Amino acid sequence: MRIVIGAGGSLSSAVCQGYKERGIAFIGTNTKGSDNLLALDFTDRKSIEAFADKIDTVNHLVISAGRERQSSLMELEEDDFDKMIAIHNAGPLWLVKQLHAKFSSQACMLFALL
Repeated sequence: MRIVIGAGGSLSSAVCQGYKERGIAFIGTNTKGSDNLLALDFTDRKSIEAFADKIDTVNHLVISAGRERQSSLMELEEDDFDKMIAIHNAGPLWLVKQLHAKFSSQACMLFALL
């Protein structure tokens, strides 16, 4: 299965659109889950584990989840920093750890952490 993490963002939504136009099946995610997207919150390990439990096989994994703050580094609060680290680093790594046994022999990953 092809999986697109952060499907509501500009890069991942373009990947999803490309899959749709070509009739390629995929699973897309966003934080809350909506329409045809599954919920996946990189700030919550239980959410990551629950998502991973729903997956049988991974052929392609595109991770393009992100959190963008519109403030300077000097205005950055600790909570915002922690969320950014969870979404851009810790969450994706935890997801890969949960999915590693489900990767097909030809699987590929793309980390596009913006």
